Amino acid sequence: MSLPDHADRPAQYTWDTATIFDHPDDWQRAHDDLRADLDADDPPATPVDDASDARDLVETVADWFRRAQHLELYATLRDCISDRDAASDRMAAARELSSAVETAVASRLDRLRRTDKATLDRIEAALDERAHYFASLRRQAAHRRDPDVEAVVERFADQRSSANRIVRTVKSEDREPPTVETPDGGERTITQGRYHGELAHTDRTYRHRVYESYLDALADFEGTLATAYHEKLAAASALADVRGFDSIRELQLTGRSYPESGLTFQFPPEVHDTMIDAVAESLGSRKRARELRADRLGIDAVRPWDTAVSLADEPAPEIPYNDAVEHVVAALAPLGEGYQRRAREFLDDRRVDVYECADKRSDIPAFCPSSADDGAYVLLNYQRDVRTLFHLCHELGHAIHVEHYRDEPTMYATGPRPISEVPSLLHEILLTEHLAADGGPLGAHARNRLLDSLDGMLYGQAATAAFKRRLAAAVDDGETLSADRIADAYRETQARFDPALEQGERTRYEWLTGALYRDAFHHYQYVLGAVGALHVRESLRDDDLDPATYSEFLRSTGRERPLDLFERFGLDLRTSDPYERATTAFGEYVTKWE
Repeated sequence: MSLPDHADRPAQYTWDTATIFDHPDDWQRAHDDLRADLDADDPPATPVDDASDARDLVETVADWFRRAQHLELYATLRDCISDRDAASDRMAAARELSSAVETAVASRLDRLRRTDKATLDRIEAALDERAHYFASLRRQAAHRRDPDVEAVVERFADQRSSANRIVRTVKSEDREPPTVETPDGGERTITQGRYHGELAHTDRTYRHRVYESYLDALADFEGTLATAYHEKLAAASALADVRGFDSIRELQLTGRSYPESGLTFQFPPEVHDTMIDAVAESLGSRKRARELRADRLGIDAVRPWDTAVSLADEPAPEIPYNDAVEHVVAALAPLGEGYQRRAREFLDDRRVDVYECADKRSDIPAFCPSSADDGAYVLLNYQRDVRTLFHLCHELGHAIHVEHYRDEPTMYATGPRPISEVPSLLHEILLTEHLAADGGPLGAHARNRLLDSLDGMLYGQAATAAFKRRLAAAVDDGETLSADRIADAYRETQARFDPALEQGERTRYEWLTGALYRDAFHHYQYVLGAVGALHVRESLRDDDLDPATYSEFLRSTGRERPLDLFERFGLDLRTSDPYERATTAFGEYVTKWE
């Protein structure tokens, strides 16, 4: 059955982008205004004089990023729901404008590079609420070069991201999705948005057919995607060298938060290593989960096409979207009435684009773009099942986080990666508890979904972090990433982190299903999200944390260093203890099934 176009969906299930810009011409005027301001900016090539001078620098840079966010959000939303040339051109213009912002910022940061440390320390101490932002700009200035060099770097920003567009084109346009025979004799086209859902089917032969057909279709483009991914990492390695970082990892772990506000955060590489090693050395709970799965499915060994099917005994229920909304809002009761009210208002405000469409982006299951001015929006491809019910719940966690941190000043309206997945995974835990309390098939399938989610976030994402760490290090060392080299690294990493899962001949292609357009070092945020969410839920249950304190945590994520925020909850990420405690908590969920 063919999908309808986006324009044919009922309005209440689509984004209302007119709340951002009433007409594309309004977007163009705002774009041109910002571009004119950037072109006219000509800061003096002198050191920063005093606190007043520094405040002007901070406010100018923060305003540029705020306006660029506003423009990029609209371009992103329109690009997601249309393949028209106008949407693609607008997205390209937004990327070019972001590069122009970076060039202008480089000139401002050059003034900080010309200012001696004692003066900068004195100025920072006098800036009050702007001090944290100023300190971030100082750190960035240390890794920026001459403004003319930075201008050249940004001039090629579009080319640096070209590998992402190649990946998206191959996976969304050039590759014909396979059509697979269903158990009832029909046919099902396996799009990117449907693949993981079809692997949850109860018919094992069908799952196997879906798995092989989908990977075989991707395998035809293995060489192209391997080359594109090598070029993506090679561009990152070159940028790291220009910016004075030792590696791709150091560059990407010292990155911007989202949405880009001009702030940066630093996640130490040694803590990244601690996280990976601590999870890899705590596999007991995952092995038990694999054994449980094999036992309940009545199979001799778990294979890749067996990992997504529910362990619940009864068939999965169908969940209309309006029912899904009610379930999610009710589940948030432990976070307080004010939190629930924010969630309800968001869902009622046409901020979720709900259903799959013929002309809608499907290469990712769901995501939550946002800006400080406009708040958040959620792209969803809802399938009336438990999996996409949890996608809604997860992305709503991001959205309500945005609604909390948008308080003034907007320069701090952002969420650093180490923190960003905590609220979304906490939502998933709360939804599971709510549905499990009601019992029945939905409760059982929700418990299964959380088990799979935590397994993926703790072990799966730690494994992918280790895999990408290895590939990035190879590129930093001047090696070329062939398809065979990537496949070997993937097999070896999977064997380390999931020894109870039986690999097959198509394991070499599984890396192709990943989010290749994302930075190599973004996976750790999901591990930390699970670690933080499990701890927050336990603290709420034990009355060691109240909803008001948690809401204040969400408001402050742009104002404090991520490691300090975790320490506020009693989690020292520099040690193996938080990761071991999280894997133990995962084991407790496994025990509930045994």
